[in-house]
Amino acid sequence: MSQATLPAAAGASSASRPAMPAGRRSIRARLRAWLSALLIVLAGCLAYANSFSGTFVFDDWSDLVENPRVQQLWPPAWLRSTRPLVELSLAVDRAISGWRVAGYHATNLAIHLVAAVLLLGIIRRTLLGHAMRWPVSTATWCACSIATLWTVHPLQTQSVTYIIQRAECLAGLWHLAALYCLIRADAALRPGRWLSACVACGWLGVLCKPTAAIAPLTLLAYDRLVLASSWRQIFRRRGAMYVGLTSAWLLLAGLLLIAPEDYRGTAGFGMRAATAGVYWMTQPGVVLHYLRLALWPHPLILDYQWPLVRQPMQALIPTSLLGLMAAAIGWASARRRPIGWIGLWIALTLAPTSLIPLADPAFEQRMYLPLAGVLSALVLGGWTAARQLIPSPRWSRALSLACIALCASSLIVMTRRRNADYHSEVAIWTRTIMQRPENARAHANLAVALAETGWLDAALSQFDQALALDPSRADWHYNRGLALMRAGRFADAAESCLQAIRLAPSDPQLHVTLGVIRRHQGQRDEAAAAFLRALELNPSNAQAAANLRALQANSP
Repeated sequence: MSQATLPAAAGASSASRPAMPAGRRSIRARLRAWLSALLIVLAGCLAYANSFSGTFVFDDWSDLVENPRVQQLWPPAWLRSTRPLVELSLAVDRAISGWRVAGYHATNLAIHLVAAVLLLGIIRRTLLGHAMRWPVSTATWCACSIATLWTVHPLQTQSVTYIIQRAECLAGLWHLAALYCLIRADAALRPGRWLSACVACGWLGVLCKPTAAIAPLTLLAYDRLVLASSWRQIFRRRGAMYVGLTSAWLLLAGLLLIAPEDYRGTAGFGMRAATAGVYWMTQPGVVLHYLRLALWPHPLILDYQWPLVRQPMQALIPTSLLGLMAAAIGWASARRRPIGWIGLWIALTLAPTSLIPLADPAFEQRMYLPLAGVLSALVLGGWTAARQLIPSPRWSRALSLACIALCASSLIVMTRRRNADYHSEVAIWTRTIMQRPENARAHANLAVALAETGWLDAALSQFDQALALDPSRADWHYNRGLALMRAGRFADAAESCLQAIRLAPSDPQLHVTLGVIRRHQGQRDEAAAAFLRALELNPSNAQAAANLRALQANSP
């Protein structure tokens, strides 16, 4: 990238202008940096000011509201989690805010803003470093632009407004902090403290989310392409740091060993839903979709249920496009061009969720860190193009500022509109179904939300659509039975409950609910049999025992 220059002051040549004292230049540079950080924080607060009235949605219920590990700070049950730092933060919010969602949203936003300020520091110091040597004002302006757009981009709402995706924000924060510490260590006379902090940040990231384990590779790529002149220099100066970072992989292995069985069924190469080959054929289309959303963030969808690609010919075009991009990144990296590092950042931060099979091929929060690379390429490329096309530095800067201001304003408006979708479960699932009408899970979740608001007819209609798309889900049949029971249609409710039992015969709760329905129908013997079956499956089921005692006490 060509080096940008600052315009000379009006009415004076650069040679005739007196030089500014070094101390004063340093003060002005720091002031610009702090003002940029303040601007980013203000823009983020404006974009997410209407997110605090959101509600719990989707996995918030299972991973937060119904999660016993976050109900108390002590004893530390959250230590038994694969994401202990995330659950600790949720437990703290639970202790402070109870179930008032505003506190959880405030914490998510605070994490996001700290990460944005770290991103500002990373980009600014990279542009000022010996590999690029941009002028201070230009480097600060470009870094502020990138970090601001990243902060307010609507694609980030699934990481910030969706409460349980705090895991993505926290892991991203520690990943950025580790990179920032590496940059500071390279410039420090005594780098030991920064290198130790880098290792600590890498470990903290793994304690938030397994995908943070990619940090040693992203830092090593940055080190080689931006900071160091050779591999020997890297391992001579920072070899111990990289050993410490990669040792976090042992921590990750330990966390995965204690993972509950249901967690292991959602990730890894042993999943039955999709083989590794099928997942890898699906991912090129997903990645291209992510990149499109980075450029034009509409429509945004909470739950894609992305269809798997099972025929190689269907993956040919997306795979070819990604192959061309990978070749360009490799060419630029071999020549130590800035775009090579940006491309590697995008590829490496997407790699964990693109290479390791997951139950859901696509979720928007996976673009939390990669988005920084996309926006960096756009802003730095746009700035360079403006400098080349417009001879006047003053006019090129004015045009660039106007474009960034327009983009940031538009993104803030779109983010606020997306936040409004999270204000109720009915709204978010209705929006999802509008974009994904074949998403059975979205229909089922909308049905539950409608039933809770008392719209039973609409809820039953959604249950019917969900089960028509996927009749194999016992929990959907069960929830449909609950809605029918609330509507007073006990015969239909019993049939739904029996269908759920056929699919999951060892679930005692299904038998308890069937017993309650039979009691309402006046079928006492069938009700007693259902309660006894629930107690056979789980002798400590208090609900089944209480219902059975009540039934026997009222026997004629």
